[in-house]
Amino acid sequence: MQGEASNIFSIRWVKPPSPPTQVRAEGEDGRVSLTWDKENGFSYNIYRWEGTIYPLFPVNPSPVTGSSFTESKLQNGMTYKYEVRAIKTVSGIPYEGEGTVVTATPRKLTPPAPPAGLKLEKRGAAVLLNWMANTEADVAGYNVYRVVGGKADKINDKLVTEPQFVDEKPGDTRYVSYYLTAVDRSGNESSGSKEEIIVLKE
Repeated sequence: MQGEASNIFSIRWVKPPSPPTQVRAEGEDGRVSLTWDKENGFSYNIYRWEGTIYPLFPVNPSPVTGSSFTESKLQNGMTYKYEVRAIKTVSGIPYEGEGTVVTATPRKLTPPAPPAGLKLEKRGAAVLLNWMANTEADVAGYNVYRVVGGKADKINDKLVTEPQFVDEKPGDTRYVSYYLTAVDRSGNESSGSKEEIIVLKE
């Protein structure tokens, strides 16, 4: 025996958005900035992977209507994987498409403070430089600059790791001056210290 027919339902198929194009991610100091080519009528969600686990929720609190998003409070030196997905809203219902994956690594961009307390002392034909060590934990070393006739030249081949340096060949000149910079492990170099002068010939 055949029962009554059920109610008639119709299903409307909406094609989901294509993956966003020209998605770029740039690591900055403690943050990652993402940009993409925005299409009219679309908003976007940004997902950050947790290792190999795809996240359930986007990192943006609400769909992004523009073409950029920045996530801050990230760890420098760690690589982050993101996926940007486009959203098309039809009759109040959001449809999210496949995403485009990018990666970025934040890195420290703030340089150390310039070294302080530079003192110069003649040691025969050489010049001994002493200064106060920087207090930043990530300082990798120092560069030493000799200034003659207004021209500065870096005279150390590799970073100086102790707060002293001997310039064995200051040159055949009446006086010479020096200044220092500090360099951190990310390669950021400070501005120059106060320049100090020493008389080599009376």
